[in-house]
Amino acid sequence: MRRYIGVATVGMAALATPAEAQRTEDNAVTAAEDAFGTSIGNETIGLYGSSQVRGFSPVTAGNVRIEGVYLDRQGYIANRLVSGSTIRVGLSAQGYPFPAPTGIVDYRLRTVGDRPILSVVAGNFAYGAPTIEVDGQLPILGDRLGVAAGASIAREEYYDGANATYFRAAIIPRWRPTDSIEVMPYWSTTIGKNEEVAPTIVASGPFVPPNVPRRHYFGQEWAAKDSVSTNAGIIAKARVGANWSIVGGIFRSTFENEENFAQNFLPTTPGGLTRAQVIADPGQRYASTSGELRVSRSFADGPRLHTFHASVRARRLDSRYGGAAAPIDLGERQLGEARSAPRPATFAFGEQTIDHVRQTTFGVAYEGRWKGLGELSLGIQRADYSKTIDLPGELPDARDRDRPWLFNASAAVHFTDRLAAYGSYTRGLEESGLAPNNAANRNEALPAIRTRQADAGIRWTMSPTMKAVAGVFDVRKPYFTTDGANIFTI
Repeated sequence: MRRYIGVATVGMAALATPAEAQRTEDNAVTAAEDAFGTSIGNETIGLYGSSQVRGFSPVTAGNVRIEGVYLDRQGYIANRLVSGSTIRVGLSAQGYPFPAPTGIVDYRLRTVGDRPILSVVAGNFAYGAPTIEVDGQLPILGDRLGVAAGASIAREEYYDGANATYFRAAIIPRWRPTDSIEVMPYWSTTIGKNEEVAPTIVASGPFVPPNVPRRHYFGQEWAAKDSVSTNAGIIAKARVGANWSIVGGIFRSTFENEENFAQNFLPTTPGGLTRAQVIADPGQRYASTSGELRVSRSFADGPRLHTFHASVRARRLDSRYGGAAAPIDLGERQLGEARSAPRPATFAFGEQTIDHVRQTTFGVAYEGRWKGLGELSLGIQRADYSKTIDLPGELPDARDRDRPWLFNASAAVHFTDRLAAYGSYTRGLEESGLAPNNAANRNEALPAIRTRQADAGIRWTMSPTMKAVAGVFDVRKPYFTTDGANIFTI
């Protein structure tokens, strides 16, 4: 069990001037409601991001929403598809239906304004990597029908010396047949070409290996991969009368590559002597169909507002991985020494593992808000999770099933207009991602795990443009590491 306890003290200032070198309306500072994490376009502010919340990744854990609707994300979410994201954790998760222990990343689709716009941005990423982005919006029938679209190409360069070229594109129509109904289909793709694989350095003991200069690539240039991610779906939102709302969406998210590689340097001595090794994997594929339907009912009772939610979420994930060829020993060398070796004409790949995940989650929740006094949120969910693994060869299929009850509770008390205290407790069922490249079971999909979080804190509104939040939290989840056989497991 991994236990992560922390104390966070953060401040957020909402400034009025947009940052330079970005679209004039793309300002993460002015858009942020708190300091937990907000992104707008290429700008990001806050403690957390989509890959790191309180020591964990909400994307890896499967805690992803798009326009507030559950998505089982497998492919990359491109900036051409979304205008930004918000991290829902701690105080920012108050009043958010069905929160998760390690936070939720909620993406916002690009919108269509009231006039045609074409925007072009060119510049450099880290280490001088060039990029060009083109985004546009076209209203067709006033505010009833329009489309946003974009494309970009970038030469990306990383601190370890690896390089890649990425093309991204998206199209997002919006249709509002009435004032109370909105329909948003979308499609996007991310195509990576010739992405060099970063080296993995394994020390021969409990010490830090010698430094290698930044941007110095010492792996094999032919150990590069091509990948394709796609995300497509449709979201519908409707208001029924004054008190009812319905939100739903269905999505298809895929990631696949033709070949994959691991470049390991092991065991590395304190003096930097190491042995280079390349392992090739055949093509891998992760494809998911997921969605959610949520019905909400609100009613006012004097200064109190009550909202009830009923939700059903489902996903169907099919994965193909494994089948690695035997490691290729490239001999001893000093760590950081670039020494080219010829690419083998062919690789003797083995049989691959295929697994199928099916999950359905039913939930009901309540939110109560008393003006000037506080808020209360309660929720309970029943998850039905199953996983079947078709192992290579004559091995029998492996099966796993879990049907936990998951609940959450949170409360906030407003002592004054400027001072509030909050606390919450949440349990969840989360994915664990893939085994790392240096493990014997690399790229294997890991089992779902149960997690929990407790947190509390205060918020002080110092001025209309400045808030301070101080909080403590305790996150617990099973801990994965390599065993004596180099298997990455609990």
